[in-house]
Amino acid sequence: MFVFKPAAVVLSAALLVVLGAPAWAQDNAVPAPENRFLLTGYGFTTFEDSDSTEASFNSAFVPIFLYRISDEFLFEAEVEFEFEDEELETGLEYAQLDWLVNDRLTVVMGRFLTPFGTFIERIHPAWINKLPTFPLPYQHDRSLIPFNQTGLQLRGGVPLGEGNRRFNYSVFLSNGLRIPQAHGEEGTESEASEAGADDEGEELLSFGGASSNTGDLAAGGRISVVPARGFEIGISSFEGSYDDAGELDSSMTGFDFAYHHDLFDLRAEWLDTETDRLAGDGSTLPAQEADSWYLQASVRLSIIPVYALNKVEAVGRFANLAWAGNSIDQTSFGINYYFTGSTVLRAAWERTEESERDAENAVIAMFAVGF
Repeated sequence: MFVFKPAAVVLSAALLVVLGAPAWAQDNAVPAPENRFLLTGYGFTTFEDSDSTEASFNSAFVPIFLYRISDEFLFEAEVEFEFEDEELETGLEYAQLDWLVNDRLTVVMGRFLTPFGTFIERIHPAWINKLPTFPLPYQHDRSLIPFNQTGLQLRGGVPLGEGNRRFNYSVFLSNGLRIPQAHGEEGTESEASEAGADDEGEELLSFGGASSNTGDLAAGGRISVVPARGFEIGISSFEGSYDDAGELDSSMTGFDFAYHHDLFDLRAEWLDTETDRLAGDGSTLPAQEADSWYLQASVRLSIIPVYALNKVEAVGRFANLAWAGNSIDQTSFGINYYFTGSTVLRAAWERTEESERDAENAVIAMFAVGF
């Protein structure tokens, strides 16, 4: 005879609910929201004391915003906020839309870092650059290459057989060049000094600013070969006009080499520029030729079997900038201590020797964080 047992029925129903809940939840769960936005970047604080300037601190915060629109489109932008000499300076390093066409081609539109050599695109952030200063070819007050372009860029790479061999390319069209102080214009002594004027009054024609809409487009790019793991050899070119009439041109050529190992890094770049000039009365002057190079090597001291040196790195750099009979030599040595892979304390000594001027020594310390 069947006996109704309420307790057994309740227990069976409870087991069905408990055991069946995961399957029901999987079929009816609300998907987690997709995260398309990422905030990254870096920040740093620097102390500098040199023969020509008073000791001072400056700091900067550089956020990088990344937004994935879809699997094919990405927007990225970098903004720099730097506090120096009791003033806050802001700048837009880049703001670009990336169209990932395929594995070998990306189309970049907007404002982007100039793909010339390796320092501008890959090395200049404070937590990556192994010294707290820039090498002579790329110093902000007399850079031979503008750091930013506004235009269109095609970039990508193609494997070369098996292994790590690869061919990389970047080509672009952008607005024309801009010189901080144009030829034939009256300028202050400070402006001339910042542009690199020598004692005879001829200024170094530098392109520290971004591209400018002069009416004529500039063109350039870089190609490189990775022949083996850790090695890369590249060549860069850039040409454009910097006046409204499109008559004053500048052409730039560069070669770069890099070798990276887990404990050792060696890199070098050489740049050559030729820039048209006009006198104050509008007459043509001989084109100014300038060339510059730097060689930098670093080694992680963990190769020495001493525990205290496991996070220490030694680095040295030699650089030269020459134009119109003038020459500047830069010698830099530094020690880096890595708290983490992207948190570093740097200390460096740098000596700058310029024609017809007294040598200048500087001591620089920097604490940088990448996030």
